[in-house]
Amino acid sequence: MWAERGSLAVAARLASSARALQGHAGVGETLRAIAETARELVEGSEHAGVSLLGSDGSLTSPAYTDPTVLQLDQLQAELDQGPSLEAMRGSQSQVLQIDDIAQEQRWPAFTRGAGALGIGSMLACRISTGGTPAAALNLHAGRPSAFNDEAVELAVVFAVHASLALVNAGLVESLRRSMESRQAIGEATGILMERHRVTSQKAFELLVEASQRLNVKLRDIAARVVETGQDPTSIKRPQRPPTGPTPSH
Repeated sequence: MWAERGSLAVAARLASSARALQGHAGVGETLRAIAETARELVEGSEHAGVSLLGSDGSLTSPAYTDPTVLQLDQLQAELDQGPSLEAMRGSQSQVLQIDDIAQEQRWPAFTRGAGALGIGSMLACRISTGGTPAAALNLHAGRPSAFNDEAVELAVVFAVHASLALVNAGLVESLRRSMESRQAIGEATGILMERHRVTSQKAFELLVEASQRLNVKLRDIAARVVETGQDPTSIKRPQRPPTGPTPSH
């Protein structure tokens, strides 16, 4: 009975945490919510963060609850080794666990550095982003064996919820950008129709011609017309500074 009640309580906390990830305005806020919620949800966790691995191999730390998390990510980037990197590089395991930093045989240079930073144990859970960059949820504690089996299982399940929230946030952000672009293009078209007494098709063609001539995205041309009132036919390509040697006098 107690085990059943405990499971129900964990399920309720997980459901509440999953709901907390929804409704954030964009990927950045969602990443910060993932880090904060994971630290509070997973028993034993003292610090939490999200790491991203770009297609060029660069490791970034867009969200963390303590500067120590950032230092650990920087350490992995410098050494090119560590549980977060392995999780993001396609490890078959959903979670990589270090029970005791002092006894860990994998990633020896990283574990020495992590121990010097006061870390005793760690979890790294892969987060699915639906593409690039790869992501991992990292949980840290100062004492060894801070994460029991239930905490590890909960971290893995929460990482799945985080994946869904992150992918959804990315889609919403993309949709928002698309809507903003459409609005700017519509406003710019209206301005040019009024100014030149032309049809909407002709006004749109003026924007497209400027975009192609300047090799600038259509939405950026439209935004400039809306913000400054400048006619797209008069927009000039920015002049590049000279790259040759400075003449001597």
